[in-house]
Amino acid sequence: MRRILYWFGLVAALASAVGAQSVSNGTVDSAGGSPALLDAGANHRRWGNVTLITNALGRTQYRTNGAYQEIATGLNYLSNGVWTASSDEIQITPTGGQAVFGQHSVVFGTDIANSPVVHTISDRVLTSRIYGLAYFDYASGNGILIAQLTNSTGQLLPSLNQVLYPNCFSGLSASVRMEYAKGGFSQDVVLNEQLPDPVALGLSGNVVVQIWSEFINAADPAITELPAVEGLTAQRLDFGNLQIGLGRAFTIGVDGPPVVVYPKSPLISIPAAR
Repeated sequence: MRRILYWFGLVAALASAVGAQSVSNGTVDSAGGSPALLDAGANHRRWGNVTLITNALGRTQYRTNGAYQEIATGLNYLSNGVWTASSDEIQITPTGGQAVFGQHSVVFGTDIANSPVVHTISDRVLTSRIYGLAYFDYASGNGILIAQLTNSTGQLLPSLNQVLYPNCFSGLSASVRMEYAKGGFSQDVVLNEQLPDPVALGLSGNVVVQIWSEFINAADPAITELPAVEGLTAQRLDFGNLQIGLGRAFTIGVDGPPVVVYPKSPLISIPAAR
């Protein structure tokens, strides 16, 4: 089994994009009622008020008035060949949870340490999980793992599209929150305490926090270099229909702009057994 280890900043976002195919859902008489659905595709739905008109020859035709288009990434998914409205709700299963009513599906395990997250879009499957948190010292070029993933049972949050794994790192009070959306997937690490002093660990004060994620049986992604900011380089990882780009970091309870975080290229390949 091949595993590749990558590091990301405090938020790693996984998104999907599907070609703008379109099929008609038929015309419905909406006279006196709500707008009718005229047609739909992967990322749009077109609505309009439809009136049935009979002319002097007794022939009938539909007239559309006030048509408008609704656009959003992942708005619909194909179900038995018909574009159907996507849902971001996660369903509880005997082994964890799943979100399957969208253009991409995600399967969540009951225990974060023992069950990788499985993403599927089209015929591509990507299996991943967090490996741990680390410091990287720019002054010396050295890094150190400060917390490794440990056992934690997932909890479905009231939003119904988020799963929380509380206190899931060894030696550090931190949790992982995963969110399924119609247009993608996000994974947040929530720090509940101050991180350890890097100087006390033998590093300089010029360090960055890294989240190491491992991808299991994954092909090497295409890597696109993004513009550097304040000396930090960034990359977009492209696995085909699945891409990982820039994330965001926030301070809980403090107003202010988010901090951009920087996905980077593979650091190390690790064996299957840990």
